[in-house]
Amino acid sequence: MKRWLALLLITSCSPAQTPVGDSRREEPRPAPVEAPRVASDEPSVEQLERRHRSFARLHEEGVPYIAHLPVVEREAELRFRTRDEIVDRAVALFVVASRGARDPADYVAEMEARYDATRLYTPVERAYMSGPAETAQGTALSWRFEALRVLLWALGYIDDLPKPIAPMDGVEIARVVRPRTVEDLREGAQLRSHAAILDAADLIYRYAWACVDARIQGRPAPAGLDTDVVIEWHHAINWLIALDDAEWDYVRTDT
Repeated sequence: MKRWLALLLITSCSPAQTPVGDSRREEPRPAPVEAPRVASDEPSVEQLERRHRSFARLHEEGVPYIAHLPVVEREAELRFRTRDEIVDRAVALFVVASRGARDPADYVAEMEARYDATRLYTPVERAYMSGPAETAQGTALSWRFEALRVLLWALGYIDDLPKPIAPMDGVEIARVVRPRTVEDLREGAQLRSHAAILDAADLIYRYAWACVDARIQGRPAPAGLDTDVVIEWHHAINWLIALDDAEWDYVRTDT
């Protein structure tokens, strides 16, 4: 709950437009437009097989699911983020999350300069980076290491995304990012296939549903799932598939 309340501060953008789609946010907001999770025609065999694979893994992990949740979009219906887009977003998240995690100011400044990160911040990130570090907003943004984890997986720097039951050690993430320049990260990337990213999107969507359903029912997240980790993974994977073509601050995470 403290984590959800902290996220209220992250959403302070212009009055006309507020980041949406995060189940931690409790402030009033306009009625959402449903995310286009289902095409106008019947799901393809590929989509149904992807959902079946998700069901099999969820069953193995003891995570509840419902059969009638829709499939994720077809590959042709999406614009996948490019290698350079992912790398730029990754280094910005690394700097912002490091500051949120209370890393020393000189270290954060060094990383910000190393990656020329100021040009890459979103409006929400820029507002935080120009203000005090030790705030509730900073605590919430420190969880962006988990979103970064998904981006590093998509770039091929992390082998897999296991069951989301605990955050990855920020030191381990730093060991991936810090030794590399932006050019190193680009040149060394081995982008996951669109099919692999869609497999992850389908599975994470269902993890998110399980966490949201448990919260609505007043129960802990099931099967040891870490809700905060799932939230960040869901945000990152929906950005990777450019859901609604939304920019980072406005990515939807509907279930």
